[in-house]
Amino acid sequence: SIDELDPDMQNNYTKANFLRGEQLFSLGSYRDAAPFLRATAYYLPKSDRLNQFSRYWLAESYYRSGNYSEAEKTFTELYNASALDGSAEGALLPYNIAYSYFKQKDFGSAARWFDKYIAGADKTNREDAVNRRADCDFGRRDYKAAIDSYQKAIDAYSDPDNIYPYYQQAVAY
Repeated sequence: SIDELDPDMQNNYTKANFLRGEQLFSLGSYRDAAPFLRATAYYLPKSDRLNQFSRYWLAESYYRSGNYSEAEKTFTELYNASALDGSAEGALLPYNIAYSYFKQKDFGSAARWFDKYIAGADKTNREDAVNRRADCDFGRRDYKAAIDSYQKAIDAYSDPDNIYPYYQQAVAY
């Protein structure tokens, strides 16, 4: 109900919004978390670390709510601003952008972003990224490239218990 916030009130307001958004997100209420995370980002400069983290989790809430285009847009803004450099979230930005495109069935864009993630230093989700990269070729109906891409997944992560790349490669043949 306060029209103008003094700096202390604004600081407390942004922290309260972030914590409430984080709480709702952790409970799986992704749509409900979004307004709180948006409010946090609104009151802080884009270079502020809390702004960057709130926008990251806002993009995650968009993604988990099925709003893949908004998720891609927000993740890409963070990536282009070199936001979150040095953090685990920052390292995952290309992967998250790729998945946002993948869910929209824009396999060409998804493939480029999966390639960026695979070429990067972060190995957290590399095996999945290699498989999804191959799925991009398959989704574009470029079966010859898909066969090669699934072979790369098999060569890099040979696990007889994981038949996914073997099966997909066989279907591509």
